[in-house]
Amino acid sequence: MKHVLLIAAILLAASGVARAETTWICALDGDWASLRCVADADPAATAPDASATGQVINGTSFPLDDRRSYTVPLWSPATDATMLRELADATMCYRATDCRVVLANLPAALSAPVARIARR
Repeated sequence: MKHVLLIAAILLAASGVARAETTWICALDGDWASLRCVADADPAATAPDASATGQVINGTSFPLDDRRSYTVPLWSPATDATMLRELADATMCYRATDCRVVLANLPAALSAPVARIARR
């Protein structure tokens, strides 16, 4: 009987049923100067209780409320897709392990490798 309970607990943990994951979908605005993010979640779900599971950083409670949208100002047009991904992940998920960010509709200019200029 102990083996059956142990196997059931392992399967439950491995299947992810015990833990909900938040996926944020973020895209650049038309000027490439701000990132707009919404959660890919059930709008009827209850908001996470940040006081019980998260942290408050500079007045912002983490995990973020997945029922609202967020805008992250970049202060200048985006030029580096890798840095944009890191910023989006750090801003939307902070240190949560059950959170991920998907960047949607990135312009081709950000997805292309950086061209090196040869010196003569």
